[in-house]
Amino acid sequence: VAKSPEKKGTTKRTKSTKEKKSFSLCSLCALWFKAFMLFAIPSAGFFEATVLNAALFSLARLPYDSPIDALHPVESDMHVPEKPRSAYPFWLKPFFWSQQRRYGKVLKPGLLWARVPRLFAAVAMLYGVLDRKSSPLTPQLRSLITVRVSQINWCAFCVDINAMTLAKRSGSTDKVDALPDWQNSTLFSEQERAALTYAEAMTYSDRQVTPELMTQVKQHFDDDTLIELTGLIAFQNMSSKFNSALDVPAEGFCRIPTGNDSRQTE
Repeated sequence: VAKSPEKKGTTKRTKSTKEKKSFSLCSLCALWFKAFMLFAIPSAGFFEATVLNAALFSLARLPYDSPIDALHPVESDMHVPEKPRSAYPFWLKPFFWSQQRRYGKVLKPGLLWARVPRLFAAVAMLYGVLDRKSSPLTPQLRSLITVRVSQINWCAFCVDINAMTLAKRSGSTDKVDALPDWQNSTLFSEQERAALTYAEAMTYSDRQVTPELMTQVKQHFDDDTLIELTGLIAFQNMSSKFNSALDVPAEGFCRIPTGNDSRQTE
């Protein structure tokens, strides 16, 4: 029995509605991701956000045996292993793609945080704000702080990757090599020395931030910048202790400084 024109029309309208819903979902996802990159992570420029936004759709279609998975199989001696790449939510793939493009690999801490996707997104958002281009803290100072806190907390991965960044930002490895014994080095400015003293007071469990130290720090940083500095030190403590506790190894980005750590000599 031939179908009536009304039924044919109804079938076509139903199909069109499904297509519209699918398109709308993709569009909303794209807009959300672009907004996340541009506003939640201010360090990302418009071009990078647009590229990652486009990558969202292409990477979401990658098969589970994609080259990214094949190049980096799950092999780890960490206390908690990373998941197979195909087990992560599709909306995390642009972040992985960004790390793959920047570092040549997807970093292990990211894969561990991403076992809890919402937690990963929150940590990435916070780091993006602290390391944004418009931060009142200079890039070199931010790297000095992250390396020093990582040394104190015995985070091999953090020292490795942040030492590489410090060397790039300072133009040499001189400060990287001198940082474990920075008190006896002439390479660091008075502002850097105040920030390093503050970072150590916050990081070592047997020290406190005294009123005298706060007075010294405030000679170099206004109140808003001090909040940024305190937030960065606190974040790096969280990050380095997370990686150290889970035994995340160095990934060969930079030679790790082996000078005398002040904690070992005190």
